[in-house]
Amino acid sequence: MREAKYRAWDEEEERMIYSDNEQNDYPFSWHLYSTGLEIMEYDGTNWNALKKIKFMQDTGLKDKNGKKIYDGDIVKIDDNWSPVEIGQVEWIDKQACYLITWMKNGHKCAETFGNIEFTKNHFEITGDIYLNPELLAGSD
Repeated sequence: MREAKYRAWDEEEERMIYSDNEQNDYPFSWHLYSTGLEIMEYDGTNWNALKKIKFMQDTGLKDKNGKKIYDGDIVKIDDNWSPVEIGQVEWIDKQACYLITWMKNGHKCAETFGNIEFTKNHFEITGDIYLNPELLAGSD
């Protein structure tokens, strides 16, 4: 069983926070309660709960450069058969899986995401929906 990894978009500070602390330079503490996840930040004196955050889970897969792929990532698909060049990794509750979604002619389209060999060789993370939303603007 793999360890669940998360990241969170802090809407107030406009920053991404990672649960594994690989990419953070400041102290955060992640807590899992029966009501959900919470992130606390140490300000030098006190621990304060972050209020406006959006959580995204690691898919368990990596792109062709070995970078972890998270829900909310924007990926470039580098193959010859795919109908989309840029898409968003998105968790779909009704199907209980990750899909690549994109807009085409005003309609939302989706493609199954998760074949490990395909992902490793053909997907490249180009950004995410919070820091780089403009990357999806050209997908329609």
